[in-house]
Amino acid sequence: MKMANIKVHNKLNVALYVKAKDPDDACAYAIDKIYTDILESRKSTRVKEVAEKVKKTISIKKIRKADPKKGK
Repeated sequence: MKMANIKVHNKLNVALYVKAKDPDDACAYAIDKIYTDILESRKSTRVKEVAEKVKKTISIKKIRKADPKKGK
């Protein structure tokens, strides 16, 4: 990702906060968010290739329900 000059979500561990009805939706929203953020960072075919590869290889390791009292 650094070779394609992508500056967003380029760490091994990324934490995202999403609103979802269930864990499956949360995973899907998180993956789509990372994918679209990478695509919007730069408009090039190399970035699109990297984003597609990331979308296919990404894995969710942990899901937690956020405390609504702390998040607002």
